[in-house]
Amino acid sequence: MNLCGNRLSYRVGGKTLLDAVSLDLAPGELLAILGPNGAGKTTLLKLLCGDLRPTDGEVLLNQRRLRKWSRLELARQRAVLPQQSNLSFPFDVRQVVDMGCSAHRWRDPERDAEVVDAAMRAADVVHLAERDFLALSGGERQRVHLARVLAQIWDDGNGSPRYLLLDEPTSALDLAHKHQVLSIAKDMAKSADVGVLAILHDLNLASVYADRLALIQQGRLVACGETGLVLDAATLTSVFDVPMHVAPHPLIPGRSMVVSGSATIEMPEDRFRAGGSSARNAAA
Repeated sequence: MNLCGNRLSYRVGGKTLLDAVSLDLAPGELLAILGPNGAGKTTLLKLLCGDLRPTDGEVLLNQRRLRKWSRLELARQRAVLPQQSNLSFPFDVRQVVDMGCSAHRWRDPERDAEVVDAAMRAADVVHLAERDFLALSGGERQRVHLARVLAQIWDDGNGSPRYLLLDEPTSALDLAHKHQVLSIAKDMAKSADVGVLAILHDLNLASVYADRLALIQQGRLVACGETGLVLDAATLTSVFDVPMHVAPHPLIPGRSMVVSGSATIEMPEDRFRAGGSSARNAAA
């Protein structure tokens, strides 16, 4: 049982955004997708969750073609947190999180309330429960939406494998909450046997929390595997077009730390001068 993309390609107007990418996500693991802007990461996520239909290839969810699942069935098996979730009505936070239970209304309402409480605790938004969602900061809104998608797949009533797909879940968060969100995702994977896929830009966060990494460049899968194998300095330098240095993590055995950039940064002398010596004279 897994979420599997087989040779997925996606083309728009003659432009190939994704080219024959094969990837699988197993319950119990956190898979991080890495790559520069425009590499095709979000396109891949949208194909895997069913928001887009591949030009070529197919997606299987628990050994069944994704297009054979009804929307309600999909909502019970996988949840998606996009980069931006638009909500323009003045719901309070608890109401927003409760929306995640909408696919499970057959459940006992008391169980729904328990799930909402648990998801809010996990995302650290209990103290915001009565607040107007629209009055929250960007980071707070991101955590509320995380609680909502956690509630969606907290349990499905039959023990089937479930999947959580996160598109840049840490982009609007401060450092502490970046770690918190990925820790939540990791715990969800391990304790609830949920397959978690997260698109990330921070290589070091990915190294610490992910079980496997997939590296994408210009719509193609460059590498996929255990973090220590994918975080190769030469490969990263080529993909991100900046010098990369990889060393053992000083605090976490078996994990790597990535440092980007050259040891020295050379700048042309006139870069910030508005007129050479005349600029210096004016400043004097």
